[in-house]
Amino acid sequence: MKRRIWFRVALGIAVAVAIVLGVMIDLKRKASAILKRHEEATLAKVAEFRGRSWPRVVLFGQAAAGNRWDDFTKALDAFDAIPQADLDELPGFQDSDPDWKPDPEKIDAVLARHQGCVDQLRAACRKDTLRPAYAYEQGYNMDLPYISKAMSASRYLAAAAERAHELGRDREAADHAVLALSVGQDTGVGGPVINRLVEFACEQHAIRAMRKIVAGHALSAGELQELGTTLDRLWASRPRQLESFEIEDSTSRLGLVMALNEYEIFFAEAARLDPLRGPELLEAAQALERKTKRSRNPIVAGAIPALARGFRRDAITGMNWNLMRTSVALAAYEKEHGAWPAKLEDLVPRYLPRIANCPMSGQPVRLAPGKVWAFGGDGDDDGGRPMVDEDREDDDGDVVWTVRRK
Repeated sequence: MKRRIWFRVALGIAVAVAIVLGVMIDLKRKASAILKRHEEATLAKVAEFRGRSWPRVVLFGQAAAGNRWDDFTKALDAFDAIPQADLDELPGFQDSDPDWKPDPEKIDAVLARHQGCVDQLRAACRKDTLRPAYAYEQGYNMDLPYISKAMSASRYLAAAAERAHELGRDREAADHAVLALSVGQDTGVGGPVINRLVEFACEQHAIRAMRKIVAGHALSAGELQELGTTLDRLWASRPRQLESFEIEDSTSRLGLVMALNEYEIFFAEAARLDPLRGPELLEAAQALERKTKRSRNPIVAGAIPALARGFRRDAITGMNWNLMRTSVALAAYEKEHGAWPAKLEDLVPRYLPRIANCPMSGQPVRLAPGKVWAFGGDGDDDGGRPMVDEDREDDDGDVVWTVRRK
């Protein structure tokens, strides 16, 4: 009797063990299939990125066929080799020191000493394509040495632009600002989201300089028209936010395979934001950010909200691009007519290809004699009253650009 009971117990245990082993084997098989599927998809995407070339706007002279990347990175290496002691003499590198005062003679000496870096970067801008050499296969360990170098180079160029403007060399000043915009774009192309964020930072340096230039410019009507056309071409070639999302997706998959099921769903939701525009896009991006923050998956909760916030940063930059372009058109109109236009439509098509809606508010910029403005982060029109602090997105007031001749 006892022997029969022990036999049944042993048989039950054996069956239970077999069931558990079967479940584990099945889970392992399913997990292996998921890993293999994502690995194959990621490697295919990496191969597609490796073979892709992005057309680039040719600046400053005769176009030259070829990959801008090699010359671009060499130029950034040259900027990176500038001694810190020289950089410390330039505005923008001393933001943390409230007692620092610029010395014009020292600034001029630094800019003259390193003019070769600028010339090298200008030469790189003649190449018509860009094929970045990022190591996508390394996932989160991907080496991105040029993003910090690009930020430093754009800050240097903005300082050079502001100094040339102070000396009345506004054509040179505008060229430096355009070059800083190009540095941002070439950094943002073909890289993950961090590259796009660095592009935004580079653009802000250039926009700050351009804002000072148009607020008291000495440019001819022809120079203003040429500058406006260049800005239009740069805007048209600016990377799409979704491109960086696609690359971020691939690099994340390589490092975070175990979290891919939910991760993939949220990336697909982020991709669906791409056709949206204006306030609708910002509201959808904020909704996605709130949703992902509630996720129990720590990877999703930590990574996706940052991607969603990128859409808002893109909209803020687009708002300033709109103001920058309209300011240049306004300056060109006033230079030729000796008076300000009565309405935005007077600038189209001679000075402005079209009136674009601000991506923050969905409304066109506002116009008054000597200034243009957008509504800013709070989304309401304050009649051109400037914000006290533009770094606070919800601050009351408008983002105002002034335009006048010296």
